Amino acid sequence: MMLAAFVMMSVAAMAQAGTQAVGVGLNYGTKSGYSPFGVGVKYQNEFVKNIRGEVAFNYYFPKDIDYEKMSFYDINLNFHYLFQLAPKCNFYPAVGLSYESAHVSMESMSYEDDDIQIEVEGGSNTEHKLGVNLGGGIEYYLGNSLKVNAEVKYQTWVEWVTIGVGLSYVF
Repeated sequence: MMLAAFVMMSVAAMAQAGTQAVGVGLNYGTKSGYSPFGVGVKYQNEFVKNIRGEVAFNYYFPKDIDYEKMSFYDINLNFHYLFQLAPKCNFYPAVGLSYESAHVSMESMSYEDDDIQIEVEGGSNTEHKLGVNLGGGIEYYLGNSLKVNAEVKYQTWVEWVTIGVGLSYVF
């Protein structure tokens, strides 16, 4: 019982005010032939001074590519090192791991001409892979409990760059 109380007091002492945040964001993935918009949610915790961990989920809306429809999501575990540029402004390089899932589907279709008849059977495929995230961002505090950010990140598996903006509640 005393051990549980000690652990809870230690965790409470480590979670200082202003070191955690939850947020939402808008993302744009950039890759030749597939550049979707997405939305995301994130949780951040500055567990050591100037070092922050982040868990994020991003969903990219389905997009038609030729005769296929593709959708994508990722789950990220990133680490940021915070450099204070001004009293309310931080810059951070970011590195992390990403679990990425891409789903492609195609409807059945047929084509007829005078002498030719072609039929293509539809289907779908989903791939899941691990990747690495490399990037950075900048954040600006609008007050003690609200901040905005802009971020650029390269994801190795899908070989694309994402550009994102977000709003977070700090507690």
